Amino acid sequence: MRIGLNLLYLLPGVVGGSETYAKGLLEALAKISDPHQYWIFVNKETYMYGVLQERDWHVVLCGVPAKVRVERYAYEQFMLPRWVKKHRLDLLHSLKKCSTTPTFLQIRGHHP
Repeated sequence: MRIGLNLLYLLPGVVGGSETYAKGLLEALAKISDPHQYWIFVNKETYMYGVLQERDWHVVLCGVPAKVRVERYAYEQFMLPRWVKKHRLDLLHSLKKCSTTPTFLQIRGHHP
């Protein structure tokens, strides 16, 4: 599967428990051997986040700051679906409850 992880909300050292969850998830995924490919959507503040260097992730730097919520929410609604479509993702996981999963995102299976 081609899996996307929405980390656009992440501000290292600021968001607390949701950062712990994201870091733990990425560390666990980095340790297992699986056939899946991962696209990690990050903001300007998170691009050099250490755990992103632990595996051959497809890290997509999105030109949106996490600190400006209105701008980030708009990006998640209008630009993130384009990234999902461009990379032909099967699944998009938005890790935080305050992340706004795109309302009109349609993901269709792209299995070979």
